[in-house]
Order: sequence, then C-alpha cells, then structure tokens
Amino acid sequence: MDDNPYADDEIESAWQRADDLAIQDHNKTDASKVHAMVGFRLWTALRDLGAIHGRMLVTGIDPHEFAQLPRDRVQVMDGDGYGMLVADIPPDRPRTDDGTDDPHEVSVESLVDEPGSLYDVVIHNAHLGDVTVHQPGLREHFLQIRHVALLTGLARTRPGGLFAALMPREVMDDPHPGVREAVTALGDVLGAVRLPGGALRNVAGCDNPTDLILVRRRPDQDVPTDQSAFLHVEHLLPPSGIPRGHEHVNRYYAEKPWQVLGTLDARPILGGLPRLTVRPDDSPLADQLSRSLRRIVRSARSRNLVAGPGPRQADSPHPARGPSHRPEPPHGPEIDL
Repeated sequence: MDDNPYADDEIESAWQRADDLAIQDHNKTDASKVHAMVGFRLWTALRDLGAIHGRMLVTGIDPHEFAQLPRDRVQVMDGDGYGMLVADIPPDRPRTDDGTDDPHEVSVESLVDEPGSLYDVVIHNAHLGDVTVHQPGLREHFLQIRHVALLTGLARTRPGGLFAALMPREVMDDPHPGVREAVTALGDVLGAVRLPGGALRNVAGCDNPTDLILVRRRPDQDVPTDQSAFLHVEHLLPPSGIPRGHEHVNRYYAEKPWQVLGTLDARPILGGLPRLTVRPDDSPLADQLSRSLRRIVRSARSRNLVAGPGPRQADSPHPARGPSHRPEPPHGPEIDL
C-alpha cells in the first residue's frame, strides 16, 4: 500500500504533518447538513425495502442525523461527534428535504444497547472516512479499524435485517478481498454508491471518496446470491497521471459506473504517486444519490431481498409510506442494477 517506499525523512515528515492537519480539519468541520441529507435519502431506501418497524443501532459520526432523530437521543457522544444511538425505528413522518428542522415531536423510545443484542437496522458512519491519509502505516491502521466496524455492524444486524455503512473507498477497492468475503458470508450486498471527494467536508485533506454500502443480513435458510462483483477489484484504466496497475477499483463500480457520483480522476500526492479520486459533476448530489438508491431498491426487490425473516414475494406491495415521501421530478429513464 506504500505510495513511495523510498520516501526520505523529509517526505515522511511532510506526510505526517499533512495527515495531522487533515484530521484536525475533519474533526472541527461540521458535516451534519450533508449527513442529514444522506440519512434522509438512506431512510427513504430502507423504508422502501421494508424497514418500517423494529429497533435500530446507529454508530459513528453524527449518529442522530443518520437515525433521523434529535441530537439529544444519542446515548454516547465524544468531542469529535462520534457516538452511538439505540432506539425504536421512528415512524415515517414529514421532514424537510435535507432531513433537518423537523417541526413535529417524535415519540420514539430510547433503548439501551445490551451485549449481544441484534437490530433490525444498523447504520455506521466511519470516523475519518473522507480523510486522504498519506502515511502508509496509518492508512493500514485505519483500514483495519474500518474492517472491524464493518463486520461488527453486520454481525449485530438480525437475520433479515438491513445494514448500511458509509466507508472510505479503500474498503471496496482493497485488492485483498478478505473482509468483503466475510461480509458476503453473512449477508447479501444490495448495492453501493460512491460519493465524490469533498462531498462531506469541502476542506483540503478531507477529499477521499466514500461508499454508502447496503447489505441484507442473510437468514440461515437463504441461499447466498451471486456477489462476485463486490468481492473482486480490477486494474483501473488509469485517468491521466495514474500509472497503470497502481490503483484498483471494485468490480461492482467497473460494471455499474452510474453508481459513481462523478468522474474518476487522479489526485496528486506529495512525494508519492497520484491517487484515485472522484470529481463531482454539475448535478446536485442529493438528486444523484436519490436516483442511485432507487436503483438499489429496485434491484433488491426484484431479487426478493427485503427486510424480514425471509424473502418477500416479488409481487408484494411496497411497504406503506407516510407523508414524508416526496416524489422527485423525472430525470428520464434510469439504469437498472
């Protein structure tokens, strides 16, 4: 994973300073509005997949935004915004488009996380997921932490439940598939969406692309689906500036490039080879994310991979929706997964 194994002390010192500054900027930059926007659209997808009742566990940065609940519902929160929230899944209700300024009082029972408890919905937002890390050892350390969080979240999802994680792109693009094999041993990957660099925090150093990954925990009696695309990576036909074979991209995105919300490009790295990034295009991110999540929902329903103890019949009606569902303007035909 080293960008430059022969970097001298000066370069290594510059990498450390850049990483320290990026982490500081990440921790002091408020991304709650973007998290609320992502959470709003994520819950639209989760409800369309049948997650309309039960219990949820939300961990990571701004858990209240991803739970679509007030901040005071968070049971544990540190100074960097990393916390945990356990509650009943709230009823579908009117909200503003970005998931904020809900004028309605929500009656949801707060719960205590008991060891070994399983949840109908688990959501994790990785800490420092959008930070571009230069030091190879620190990159590997962070990657291992994300692997543990990914598998822990899925393990705490009850069979038939839904798990969503916002992770740095390295989790899906890692050429070593071990953690992805562990994910597919427990669940069926419904799909993923890659957000562009800088989507969460528009500050230098916080421009690593992130992936919103949706997984259904597989009931014991269900047969695993074909998830070979998620497991493997491909050598990238490199954008200008990236040497051939230096970067990989998950095969899922190679086969479904419309799930990448922008254009693959090269990002210069001080003292090292350029790194893959995603440049945003001119379309509003919220609209792109909504369309990509609708594709995932449609694909999952066509394969009977919805919330519940077992597959729902393909011709079953969509779960009832409350007034918070707002039809979006048409954007022409959408590409199915």
